[in-house]
Amino acid sequence: MDITISDMIAIVKYGNKLEDLVFSICINNFIYFLSHRNETHNYRRCNCNSLISRFRGIMVEDKTEEEYSAIDENWKYLVKLFKENRTIKSLGLNFYCRSNDNSGNDSNLVPDYLIKKFCSLFEFNQTLFKFSVVSSISLQLCKQLLQINTAITTYNTIIYNDRETFRKEKEDILVYQIKPLLLLNQNIKTLKYTQRVFNQKEQRFDENVLINFSKL
Repeated sequence: MDITISDMIAIVKYGNKLEDLVFSICINNFIYFLSHRNETHNYRRCNCNSLISRFRGIMVEDKTEEEYSAIDENWKYLVKLFKENRTIKSLGLNFYCRSNDNSGNDSNLVPDYLIKKFCSLFEFNQTLFKFSVVSSISLQLCKQLLQINTAITTYNTIIYNDRETFRKEKEDILVYQIKPLLLLNQNIKTLKYTQRVFNQKEQRFDENVLINFSKL
């Protein structure tokens, strides 16, 4: 099932004893629906329903003025709920789309403001201590969270690549930028960043651990 912002609100609001939260988001819709209004024409939405807001009980499929208002209002409310939440301790996030329609946007070029907007969900949450993510933007998310949330002590990040040269230059820069943050953030216990590259010859994924930081 495609999770919408409304679904996320209901889960966080009514999951009174929820400690472990795991969900998937289509990265194309993440980019499309949370982008600035003047940038929408640069992206296209996926044919799935991930993140689509319900406005007055109706599923809004086009990015109209009504949907902008609905998304902005719901996102602010979701930030408030995560800030007030005292039960969620572990978050698992997968930027995956069931429709396989992943050709629309270059997920390697996600603007920094979108990373900051997404991470704002967890900026003031003080009970979340474990963050796991599978995505092409794993390092961007970790870099931002390391700077704004000192409660998170454990990071486990994975990226699946279909070719070895995939986004290597940007990846190297992020690895270089993250390492000093690990030393500055005294609460960090572990951070592991694993790259899984598909081996065409062997028809399997080979693992390459780029960061394996531990204070344990």
